[in-house]
Amino acid sequence: MNKPLIVDLDGTLIKSDILFDSFVVLIKNPILIFKAIFYLLKGKSYLKDFLSQRYDINPKLLPYNEKVVDFLRTESSERSIILCSASHSRYTSIIADHFGFFHSHYGTTPDFNLSGKNKAKFLVDMFGAKKFEYIGNSFTDLPIWEQADKAYVVTGSKRLVSKVKLINDNFLVLKTAKTPIKSFFKMIRVHQWLKNVLIFIPLFTSIIDPSFSAFILTLIGFFSFSFCASSVYILNDILDINNDRTHPRKKFRSLASGDISTPAGFLCSCFLLITSLSLGLFFLNSQFLLVLSLYFIITLFYTYSFKSIILLDCFTLALLYVVRIVSGVEILNLDLTYWLLLFSFFLFLSLSFLKRYSELKVIESLGEKNISGRAYILSDIDFIEIVGLCSGFLAILLFSLYINTSKALGIYGDPVYLLPCVLILSFWLLWVWFNGNRGMMHDDPVIFAVKDRISLFLGVAFILIIASIRIST
Repeated sequence: MNKPLIVDLDGTLIKSDILFDSFVVLIKNPILIFKAIFYLLKGKSYLKDFLSQRYDINPKLLPYNEKVVDFLRTESSERSIILCSASHSRYTSIIADHFGFFHSHYGTTPDFNLSGKNKAKFLVDMFGAKKFEYIGNSFTDLPIWEQADKAYVVTGSKRLVSKVKLINDNFLVLKTAKTPIKSFFKMIRVHQWLKNVLIFIPLFTSIIDPSFSAFILTLIGFFSFSFCASSVYILNDILDINNDRTHPRKKFRSLASGDISTPAGFLCSCFLLITSLSLGLFFLNSQFLLVLSLYFIITLFYTYSFKSIILLDCFTLALLYVVRIVSGVEILNLDLTYWLLLFSFFLFLSLSFLKRYSELKVIESLGEKNISGRAYILSDIDFIEIVGLCSGFLAILLFSLYINTSKALGIYGDPVYLLPCVLILSFWLLWVWFNGNRGMMHDDPVIFAVKDRISLFLGVAFILIIASIRIST
């Protein structure tokens, strides 16, 4: 009779780690951190029990290692398959019931942490040494592989495989693909850095002609801002990992899909933030650092709370765009142009509502009634469309009034030269909302604009008009 196959959960059956995913409840409610520390002092098993009472999983949405799942399905017809994990027994029960091919399951209990040497002793007491086979993925599994008749190693690490060879010559490597660099770029959302191009606007709209040194300083500010933004994007993905797994597109994000682990994502977030602040500290001025810090704080508030509060989420998103422009002003010690700030705020308020409108269009096509993790419901869609369009045309009105002010006349000359820009803005605003209404809009209008040929054509035309006027005057 074939020996029973014992299966690890975190990093083996699933690509993520439930313990680290459950830390989300601590980040969302910092008061719980003190309670968690108290339970950790009692023992790791008590911490896991504490977190399991506050963190739920949906077994249908977890990022499974399909290669392992297929292997287990095949083996289940030949022998007993047993789920045995350091995760809490509540989770092993849910996942075992989900698959149906596990004959039994075991997990950590409040008074026993089923991990490493504890798990090895537990399995030896239950089956006997060399009377079972074990499939795992990490160095903490080495004591178990040493007692197993056969070791199945789910890894891409040559170092781990060499360690297994020393303790058990009967092994099989179920090699996992290395995390592609593409997953890293997806996680930090390099495409979202396009929003930070707004930092360059003050450089090219000021009365002073742009210089090379001013351009380099603004470029450093661009990267500093981008690294800071990416650090918050990662933190947002960690906090939103459950909601993302229910979303038709966001479930493919690097953290939600398990391509990159939650701990690795958190470390990357910290590294990017430190790099961002270092660039600002060594190359730029204190005013820029102050604005950058303000952006980080506002974004944290958005991540923790504001994004789930109706209207406030869109106002916060618009404000974050304005902060980008203000940072460009502070880098070069320019005077704030309130026309520019007001125009930018209402334009991006329109795009923020368009983002929510597009998300509602998605859930409408899926037959659902609300956006997971957001305060909007399907019946809000008409209201959002009205407010979004009105905000956009208010921005265009402000631009139209500005081009006839004394300051604009001093920079651009006759306002008639800028009238084509008014028409371009009006056409583009209607164009993106038209696509949103047809359900053809990506849930981020900025990304849509970069990929859309008409938007790119209008953008180039707008820039060329402004540039030609600046050169001629």
